[in-house]
Amino acid sequence: METLFTLVAKSIGTPGMPGVWLAGRRLVAIDGSYLDIADTAPNAAFYGRPGVSTGEKAAFGQVRLVALAECGTHAMFDVIVGGYVSSEVALASGLIERLRPGMLVPADRGFYSFTLWCKAIATGADLLWRAKTGLRPQHLQTLDDDTWRAQIRPSGEKTVGACFSVDA
Repeated sequence: METLFTLVAKSIGTPGMPGVWLAGRRLVAIDGSYLDIADTAPNAAFYGRPGVSTGEKAAFGQVRLVALAECGTHAMFDVIVGGYVSSEVALASGLIERLRPGMLVPADRGFYSFTLWCKAIATGADLLWRAKTGLRPQHLQTLDDDTWRAQIRPSGEKTVGACFSVDA
């Protein structure tokens, strides 16, 4: 299935197509989801099954996937698949290296980690990620539209510099 996906999956948006481009950048979201898989013992053993409220296991095993999808068309053109208990951030780490300059990549706050951000920003893509609520950014500048520039440093490390500045 992975080979087939690699052969056929691609971004399909064209210049001028609504929602595909913003300020000359291709809008490419990173997000995760679950999919039910065939109810077989090998699938359940390898990928896992979620629990249900009665303490039993669900009828079907599930895979967790993290994908790059073109925002305007919703076409997934790259994906990493893991077991049900796989972390989205861990799966995303393998996908991040596939970002490219010219992409604007929104992501929800569940993907934010200092390490993952540094890996993503190194690809040359522009990032628009929500940060976790407890994060304490260092305010650098308030902009004309009342947003602000901030610097985020890794927690617990005093001497490591930040890998980026972000508009908040």
